[in-house]
Amino acid sequence: MIHFFKKNKLLLGVILIALIERLVILFQLGFRYSINSEDILYLESGIHLMKTGELTLNGMPSTIMPALPVIIALPHTIFGSTDGLWLFLKLVMIAFSILSIIGVYKIIILFSPKWIGALAALLFLTPDFIWIDNLILTDSPFMFAFVYTVYFSIMLQKTHEWKYYYLLTATYMFGLLLRSTFLIYPLILLAFLFFTNFPVKLLLKQAIITSIICLLFFIPWTLRNYLIFDHFIPTSFESASSKLLGTYQGYGFPEDTKKINKELELQLKELRTTHYKNGKYIPSYMGAYYAMKYDNLKANYRNTLWIKSNPKSMLISYGYSKPKTIMTSSFSEKKLLGINKLLIQKFKKIELIMTISLGFISMFFLKNIRKYILFMASLYIVNVYLYAIPINFQYSGQSLLFLRYTILFISIYNIYLYIKEKKTKQVK
Repeated sequence: MIHFFKKNKLLLGVILIALIERLVILFQLGFRYSINSEDILYLESGIHLMKTGELTLNGMPSTIMPALPVIIALPHTIFGSTDGLWLFLKLVMIAFSILSIIGVYKIIILFSPKWIGALAALLFLTPDFIWIDNLILTDSPFMFAFVYTVYFSIMLQKTHEWKYYYLLTATYMFGLLLRSTFLIYPLILLAFLFFTNFPVKLLLKQAIITSIICLLFFIPWTLRNYLIFDHFIPTSFESASSKLLGTYQGYGFPEDTKKINKELELQLKELRTTHYKNGKYIPSYMGAYYAMKYDNLKANYRNTLWIKSNPKSMLISYGYSKPKTIMTSSFSEKKLLGINKLLIQKFKKIELIMTISLGFISMFFLKNIRKYILFMASLYIVNVYLYAIPINFQYSGQSLLFLRYTILFISIYNIYLYIKEKKTKQVK
């Protein structure tokens, strides 16, 4: 690492600033700073996992992806539930963020000079990134996993070396164990490799190995879920509540009625017959499972009703309004570094317009980077729409921003080269 920073001194300067500001805000907010929401649930889940070996949420057996609870559980053996645990976990989140900045830099310098990579790294000094790094959520570790999965994917495409395949698989699995939405990544990667003339035999061999590795996790995970919940759950059912709440965002969504609620309750009664006796769930934790089941039923029902009653508003809500919120929102609960979040939102809107404009120019005119821009743009767009289905928070798209910054700075430099070459040819 020291050798790397000796060769990349501009990046080192940015990293030192990023580290200092994150540590300053950590001590300003306090070790136990929390939004009293998901972060507390994850913390409790990790502590319970360490004490009992059971993966739970709100004290009930759960199917949340297990990586973050495990990250929390391991240091609990040393620090217990003291301030030391909070401090250690916040430092881990900051470390993930710093490594992500380095990863983005490494992607950009594959196509541009080092100073362009350092400029891009400056965008991670904003309050929204600092704030999210001071929370015990999946955002910072997931961005780390996503950044390096993209980096190793590009290196694999360029070199065909097995070491990048192994590293890619490791970071991908880590990301998947944080968020089940990462399941979509291999499909986009396969398309990218196939259409960039990656050797078909090698691609098939690596796809088979990846499938086997995924099965090594998903078979015992699904079996564990079946033994506990008596249902086939290959990933997670915790997203049902978020999915339902997402049907109340946008505009023109259907209103709830007593008739709808009664219909859904009748459907739920039919589903729960084997686990509901004499007014009680057997075992008791199945109540939480069927509450999620009800949320999923209601979400599907509301979406069906919505598309029938007002298809235009539904298409605009899911196709434009909700994705726009993800792409342009910025959030930090407190005003950090004296910067108002509205200023960050204005910057994001300008940056988004620039990224879209320059990204399109790159795809149409620059053959040397076209496939890479299209790959990263596809990853961004697909994930934005996946995130648009459940309820959107103002920080929902934070872990995806690196894809925009990468597209923007690679495009800026390569468009500059293209214009320069055109002018040179005209002079000659």
